Amino acid sequence: MAACVVGAGSVVGLAAAPAAAATWTVSGGTAASGHGRTDFKNTTAGVTLATCRDSSFTSSFTNGVGLPGAGIGQMLTWSFHETGLPAGLCTAGPTGFTVSVVAIGLPYVFNAVGYNAISQTTTGTLTGLRFSLNSPADNCVVTVGGPGGTTGTLNWSLQGNQLTFSGGNLTAYSVSSSCDPTAINGGDSISANGTYTVSPSTLKITSP
Repeated sequence: MAACVVGAGSVVGLAAAPAAAATWTVSGGTAASGHGRTDFKNTTAGVTLATCRDSSFTSSFTNGVGLPGAGIGQMLTWSFHETGLPAGLCTAGPTGFTVSVVAIGLPYVFNAVGYNAISQTTTGTLTGLRFSLNSPADNCVVTVGGPGGTTGTLNWSLQGNQLTFSGGNLTAYSVSSSCDPTAINGGDSISANGTYTVSPSTLKITSP
């Protein structure tokens, strides 16, 4: 604690004022959808679990000024699909097997964390995540979430109409006994990197 000597034998403590929380402005539409690609990969084993190049989501945002970053939007639906396959199916790496990928426990929550005014890029986290990956060929079922069975998190970045997902703390916390142990085991780290084109392109999330 800083101190200031006022007079002989007198000391007054100076406490730093708390920093003001960042506020946010959302404009350009309360409903937004995205179309693009997500790849699920076991980064512990270096194995691609699912490639989904025809995926989509819907989301909602509250337009306004002076908004808190936490809970600035919601991911309402998120479906995963690979081009040329029946609805709901993705491919599993180079094997050609199909994998059903399902988002569990929607809606997920968008949180805004940072804004770069020079590049006009907004960054944040998407929280509350759980996914189920099911391979019909070998009846392998994997549940992905956060460490220890909690819900997981992804990082996101919005620049123009391009929304990317990366990083986070996703983990395979439930793995059925029929799964190939060289491809997936409980506790393995999972990435779900993706890039989506957002509509309307007028959606903006800025600070202040």
